[in-house]
Amino acid sequence: MITKIKIENFILTDKLTVEFNEGLNVLSGETGAGKSIIVGALDYIFGKQVRADLFYKKSEPVFLEALFNLNNSQNKITQIEDILGTGIILDSSNIRITKEITIKGKPQSFLNDIRINQKQIIQIRKLMIDFHSQRDQLQLFDNQYQLEILDSWLGLGSDKSDYKRTYYELRNLFEKRNILIAEDKKQSDKIRLYEYQIEELEQLDLTKDEEERVNEELNLLTHSEELLLLCSEMQQSFIEQDNSIIDIISSYHQRFERIGSDNKSIESIISSLSNISQLVNDLQSDARALQDSIYLDESRLSNLEERQNEIIRIKNKHKMDLPSILDFLEEMKMVVNDQETRETEIEQLKERIEDKIKIIQQRTKQLSSKRKIGATRLSTEIMKNFNDLSIPNGIFSVDVESIGNILIDNGIKGGLSETGNDKVEFLFSANKGITPQSLNNVVSGGELSRLLLIVKKILASEFDNPTLILDEIDTGIGGKTANNMGKYISKLAEKHQVICITHLPQIASFA
Repeated sequence: MITKIKIENFILTDKLTVEFNEGLNVLSGETGAGKSIIVGALDYIFGKQVRADLFYKKSEPVFLEALFNLNNSQNKITQIEDILGTGIILDSSNIRITKEITIKGKPQSFLNDIRINQKQIIQIRKLMIDFHSQRDQLQLFDNQYQLEILDSWLGLGSDKSDYKRTYYELRNLFEKRNILIAEDKKQSDKIRLYEYQIEELEQLDLTKDEEERVNEELNLLTHSEELLLLCSEMQQSFIEQDNSIIDIISSYHQRFERIGSDNKSIESIISSLSNISQLVNDLQSDARALQDSIYLDESRLSNLEERQNEIIRIKNKHKMDLPSILDFLEEMKMVVNDQETRETEIEQLKERIEDKIKIIQQRTKQLSSKRKIGATRLSTEIMKNFNDLSIPNGIFSVDVESIGNILIDNGIKGGLSETGNDKVEFLFSANKGITPQSLNNVVSGGELSRLLLIVKKILASEFDNPTLILDEIDTGIGGKTANNMGKYISKLAEKHQVICITHLPQIASFA
């Protein structure tokens, strides 16, 4: 329960402290007296968007504080500790939540001097207070809000969490698969070209130095007859014929050696003649080796010429040299392999999607079944309160309809959302013999106020004694109905702290 609210420099208020008790607390007074400022301060403490016109004095910061006593509710204390994070322990049931707004409009929030963020504030708000204002009444016309009411009353939080987790997992799987399929389609033409080029290059079985080797051998075979003739003539001239080059060199070598080697010039000539003789012998060996390597094979020559033409053709086609073509071949293989990996991943995703579809279909049906069974119970529970709020002939029903297809192949569509595939519609009739219709077609302002109050009462009974804030919910009622509403709120305040802003003396008299 809220025990105290402190307000400083807020709208019309310089400084104010208000204390509250258990049960029914009423704020009443003329329009403009500032009743809603007190409740508004609570709203801002618990995360409402800060405005520029909140300062009583623009030169000073706004300070708002709410003190709570959790009445030793260990469950609520544990929930708050979990929200605050690991290692935070509350040492008592007294909670102080503070909002400070600097003169530049920057808000800061604290719980028992522990800095908390906006997300934590919203989570704590749900544990501590439940607002009910005139604008909340309009939410009753919203089918999604009606669904939330039904689910909250049935306690489907765990079922919805399991379903919602599966829903987003499935949606993410569809998104991943569709991205891969789109990429697969985008690459398909390139892949087909690459596969053709890979097959062509692999059949050629090229190597990076092959062009050089082919040209070398081809040049040799093309000039084979001329080379054989040259080698033969060289052998004759250098060694085999009478008075050959080697004979002449040997003769001069012997004659210089006989003269002696005392002179350095003679020694140099003898050494040079020895070198020349060795060089001639080496030339002779190379010539014989060249002769032995030459085979007058026309078919080999034809094959080499054909191979050379293939190499030239493939170079011209790709506008690259042979080493670059072979590097490109490896790149193409990697792209094709990536495509195969992508196709495998698509198939794996398809299997995972099929499994998730089975799970979500099961969970969707479970949610629908519980909602349809629970709808009748909620209708009965709401109608139990009609007499207490002067709707003696009222009829209320909760209609649950499963809409659309659960799934189609390329994604989640057809009515399925993060809450399932059910549409909830609140139907109402205030008079006998009138078929219940959608709320926004038949309900009056006063009836809407009472209906929302009933809903708040029913929901509050499911939670751990939240404080109910009722901000001028008595619009459109008076007389005996107002008195009945006062009794109803008073009865509600036997189990929950209620802070009620009202103009009606019939309601204020019960505080």
